[in-house]
Amino acid sequence: MAHLVAPSLLSANFLKLEQEIGMVNRSEADWLHLDIMDGLFVPNISFGFPVLEQIRTMAEKPMDTHLMITDPDRYIERFRKAGAASISVHYEACIHLHRTVQLIRSTGAKAGVALNPHTPVMLLKDIITDLDTAVESTMTALDGSYQFVTLAAGDYAIVETDPIGYVSTTTNSRSVTVGASALPGIDFGDTLTYVVKGTVWDDKDGNGVQTIDEPGIPDVPVQLYEDANGSGVVDAGETLLAATATDASGNYILRDILPGNRVLRILPPGGASSPSGNQTGLQLISSDGMGANAFIQDFPLVTATEPRPACAYNTAIVSSFNGTAIPAGRTVWVSSKLKAKTSSLGTGETTIYFENALVQFAANNTAYAFVLPRAKVIYSPTATSTTTTYDAGTQTWVTTVSPGNWDKEVFLSGVAIPAPAGGFPGGIKPVTVGGRLGSSKYGVVLEWKWAAAAYTTFATDYTLLGVKPVSNNTENPYSNGDKAGTPEQYKNSVTGGARGGGGSNYTGDDTPMVRGLCASPADPPYVQRVNCGSVSYTDTGGKVWNADRRYSLGAWGYLDGGTKSSNSLVAGTQDAFLYQKYREKPVEYRFTVPDDTYDVTLKFAEFAAHNAGERVMRVTIEGAQKESALSVFGEVGRSAALDRTYVVPVSDGVLNIVLDKTTGSAKDPDISAIEVKVHGSASTPMSTPTPSPTRRQCGRPWIEESRRELQASG
Repeated sequence: MAHLVAPSLLSANFLKLEQEIGMVNRSEADWLHLDIMDGLFVPNISFGFPVLEQIRTMAEKPMDTHLMITDPDRYIERFRKAGAASISVHYEACIHLHRTVQLIRSTGAKAGVALNPHTPVMLLKDIITDLDTAVESTMTALDGSYQFVTLAAGDYAIVETDPIGYVSTTTNSRSVTVGASALPGIDFGDTLTYVVKGTVWDDKDGNGVQTIDEPGIPDVPVQLYEDANGSGVVDAGETLLAATATDASGNYILRDILPGNRVLRILPPGGASSPSGNQTGLQLISSDGMGANAFIQDFPLVTATEPRPACAYNTAIVSSFNGTAIPAGRTVWVSSKLKAKTSSLGTGETTIYFENALVQFAANNTAYAFVLPRAKVIYSPTATSTTTTYDAGTQTWVTTVSPGNWDKEVFLSGVAIPAPAGGFPGGIKPVTVGGRLGSSKYGVVLEWKWAAAAYTTFATDYTLLGVKPVSNNTENPYSNGDKAGTPEQYKNSVTGGARGGGGSNYTGDDTPMVRGLCASPADPPYVQRVNCGSVSYTDTGGKVWNADRRYSLGAWGYLDGGTKSSNSLVAGTQDAFLYQKYREKPVEYRFTVPDDTYDVTLKFAEFAAHNAGERVMRVTIEGAQKESALSVFGEVGRSAALDRTYVVPVSDGVLNIVLDKTTGSAKDPDISAIEVKVHGSASTPMSTPTPSPTRRQCGRPWIEESRRELQASG
């Protein structure tokens, strides 16, 4: 008799249903078994037609449905239409079993009958020839034991379904041959999983209790390791089981954690630490209960003693691994390199920080996230050699760069990733490496990239690697042509895989460089005023409006447009000169700013248009359209001031303002002046208030003006 394997979907993680079904698709299983429960025939409720129809779009194996429901005849055709290839009904639920079986077969599905433990198998003798399958069910007793009785001799597959909240520690399907005697010892192991969660917060008063004025700390890496030797700390060679980062409120959660000795570790930002330590041993012991066990571990952090970056920004590079598979037992060395624009470093010492960094990808239906250790790159004017060390206590790579290497690529951070039992396949894509780059100074221009190579032998103790600090053969311990990030003590073990082909390619191929900037504010809080198309101007309030200039990286300015001017008087302002000079044509301005929320004020005056339709503009700020059809003439007429202020968040260090004309507009857009300042900054009021209209008109324009005035007044 042929054995069929049909994994039950009740064993799946329903938060990852598509991945779980994909695993079955790629397996040697014959069917996908679906246990349908209605809460009447059996106490539980599983899933119905909407879920079944979605499963059909993903499943490549025939769908074997086991209906644990009353009056199944009502739903046979619907289950068939929902994708069921075989349908089994319970003997105990059918009034006319033969008629139900014929109904199933009439839909084209295979027909089966299931029996509860107390129902004798011999009751099927008159209908067995009409069946494709027969299922005998049983449930475990209070002591976990089970039995099947009155089984005829033959070959069987025993399939166990994990209870909700449990995972198997043994295979869920066993093949057996039943003869004349009982078969003891066909056992299955299940265990409850754990949820490990908690909060990381700024413990300002140091009492270990979070109060309302002590905020949670976001983006703190949290790691869970196997504690193989029971030491309660992470030791060399111990496996990373799960990783995450705290959310905006400082909370974290790790799910589906198997019992055992574990170590929970956090990587606090900027030298901060927890009074109770940044890692703690956990003894997770499975116990009876409903659902997963929960373990709560909070981490109060004391104020950081290390200086924080003056500015920082998030950055990531997405690439891929090559087609070479990486067998179990090998290691992938992912390293990153940094290059600073020398002129932007200025005088004195500059420190670059790389924090909250992860390597993320998916392989063999498993999502992986590996934490890159924190990094500090110190550009020192007094150093005589460029060096890289690893501080195991704070899990930080520290590279000190001597002046002769300031213009070279230097090592940033690296992590060793062990290949799992099944190895890594070739062609993994996408692979994302990202984190938060910061600088001790404003205005520093940075470039970075990453690479990855495979090794047959590698050290888990990073202090033994001998990482080359710079892509240069002078002012460093390694006078050779190797790239920064080369593990000099292990480079002879390099092999093909990841982004390398072995040989002398010790770091693997680099991704393209990505450039970023630590924005430089003019003063804190950031304020910048521009007299578009003209010279510097001091208004009647004493505020300086800077002369217009072309944009350059790290600064501010226009990207296009031409200058225009008028001698007409401007109603509604005491600073007519500010409106008489303007920039026209498709106009775009960029301002390099710290990440924050800004009040962006645009100043307009119309001198050329003769009607409301001649110059109609779109205004787009940070990719969001603020005005779809702005006509200054339509708002205030000719030679009158019009100011508009918009509140705009900036998260990438650059504020973009674009003006272009709408379809059918005869004239190009223009702009007279721009003010950008941190939102709500009372110290920098607008130089000119939004003017009242110079005249009122009948009809819709007057209504629109009144509406805007009401909105402005609240």
